[in-house]
Amino acid sequence: MALFRRRTNSRKRRLNYTWGVLAHERAKDYKGQSLGFPQTVPLEKLKYLYERDLQAHREINKIALDCFKKGVIVHTDNEKLKSEIEDFLSYFLPTLHDAFKVSLLYGYALIYKNYNDAADISEPPQRVRRFSDDHLLSFNIITPFSVQKIVIDNNVTSETYGKVKSYQIAVKHGETVESVIIDATRVIHLDYDSPPGEVTGTPYLKPAFNILTVKHNVEWAMGEAYWRHAVPLTIAYLPADADDDEFERVNTLMANINAATSFTAFEGYKFEQLGGKPADPSAQLEYIKMACSNMPETILWGVTTGRVTGSEINLKIYYDDIKSIQRSILLPRIVGMLKELQEYGLLPRGEFKIEFPPLFEESEKERAQYE
Repeated sequence: MALFRRRTNSRKRRLNYTWGVLAHERAKDYKGQSLGFPQTVPLEKLKYLYERDLQAHREINKIALDCFKKGVIVHTDNEKLKSEIEDFLSYFLPTLHDAFKVSLLYGYALIYKNYNDAADISEPPQRVRRFSDDHLLSFNIITPFSVQKIVIDNNVTSETYGKVKSYQIAVKHGETVESVIIDATRVIHLDYDSPPGEVTGTPYLKPAFNILTVKHNVEWAMGEAYWRHAVPLTIAYLPADADDDEFERVNTLMANINAATSFTAFEGYKFEQLGGKPADPSAQLEYIKMACSNMPETILWGVTTGRVTGSEINLKIYYDDIKSIQRSILLPRIVGMLKELQEYGLLPRGEFKIEFPPLFEESEKERAQYE
């Protein structure tokens, strides 16, 4: 809204106006330049996207959920072993699911294995005992925000050369923060899409961060455009002889003029509205929405238009990706944890096999179409 006052004398004309705030000024929560992409993507920005961008939030949650939604199948001839493995997995898999969601968001997550043992946490576990009647051990998820340092074994003659040796973790006690060293054998390191030779992973949203930033700014611009279309700019012209008190009174009123139901004015007042119909941004938003998604729209948003062959193929491709994550990232951690428990005597000895149930079941007709 703007307010103009006519003057016939030499007094300087006064102008009070409110600029429409640009999208990149409104988006200061990013703490960075919105018109230029940053060289690095801090964890805080990824957290902001997850909490404030519905698409980013749903993608991470859906991938994590789909990886675990059917649980796992335990194969073994030892019924006692099978029963105890299933009991352990009943509380381990939910922890692994939550940690995997953290690794999708930040690149990696740590699961601290809180063993009931005789050694210090800076050393490998010794003389391990059952944690409680209900649990073999307890777990704590550590996010990258608490990781101060990851120590890699650089001894070329070591059997663990190139692997993580220990972690330096910030632990908060009330108002104070203490740094503790945790031996790597006490931690499940869950990283997502790490480049060769690295252990901190690649956050799922990072490759799409630039286009998500564009989408974020376009959403602000769309909000400005829709608001301007719904609430035009109102301009008031005051008589030339209006004094400063009158000017301030009308200026105060103008702040809420678009919500007013009536206004009583003296002779000489004039009101105008400036408004236009902005271009429909729907098509651009649709393009941006699809450009920053690695997931078929029918899966991400639950759009159903009947049994379309293309949609079924998209679903199969998506579930193949989920199966790859299960086999390469999750399954080795599950099997490794179970074998470790056997070594410490917390689970019975014996052979076993763990597998994830298939998520996509094809009919003969569907298999023929894909072939």
